[in-house]
Amino acid sequence: MPAKIEVPANEVGRGFPIQVDASVPAGTRVKISATWVLSTKGTVTTEAIVGY
Repeated sequence: MPAKIEVPANEVGRGFPIQVDASVPAGTRVKISATWVLSTKGTVTTEAIVGY
């Protein structure tokens, strides 16, 4: 996935695929961070587990 994705305010709930290189083993934990321009919360981070 690109290093940066911009989601316009009128596309709330927009989905996008998250892919990793085929050499990354299943079960690997990856972090995904997001920043909302108008939010006072700053950057939020979540974790996903690679599965095949």
